[in-house]
Amino acid sequence: MTLPTLPTLPTSGADAPTRVPARERLLSAADGLFYGQGINTTGVEQVASEAHVTKATLYNNFRSKEQLVAAYLERRLDGWLQAVRAGDRPDGTPEQRVGAFFDLLVRDAHDERFRGCPFTNAAVEMPGSTLVMEVVRAHRRNILEHIEALIGDAGGPELARSIVLLYDGAMVAVKTAGDVGAISTARELSVRFVGAAASDPR
Repeated sequence: MTLPTLPTLPTSGADAPTRVPARERLLSAADGLFYGQGINTTGVEQVASEAHVTKATLYNNFRSKEQLVAAYLERRLDGWLQAVRAGDRPDGTPEQRVGAFFDLLVRDAHDERFRGCPFTNAAVEMPGSTLVMEVVRAHRRNILEHIEALIGDAGGPELARSIVLLYDGAMVAVKTAGDVGAISTARELSVRFVGAAASDPR
């Protein structure tokens, strides 16, 4: 759910990269560089070079690095939504659906390219950017709305917020301590809470 979802640049033929629109090449390059090595440590010159365009072309497509970062996150957000919807089990019980959601995190966390949540990373690196924080907050809303949809009537908004907190804690544990097992713990607790709420006669 958090790993790069943009298509890689074609590599067959000397002029293959130029067949992809410059904006798409810039977003693809930014995605790999911003997520892989960090936003603040990546200059626009490196993004332009990776995308096989000039710095002037970059600024013709994005007025600033901040705008490029926001566009990169918006693309990430689209990919995240597609991934969680594809991984959902709409015919399953709330417990099964929540479990499937965390299973996607486990898969991502075992990938060697995993660098934590790109939205959290961006919030840490660019907390003062209105453009960036708008996308970060949109992601937060989407997480909560998705969890609410998964659990349905089993627990309501309060339980959904609790599961989001478990999600947050697991992601931080993997990012800071490499503790992939934290996701399994968050999964187990979330499924248990949802099951208890579903069986509550109130």
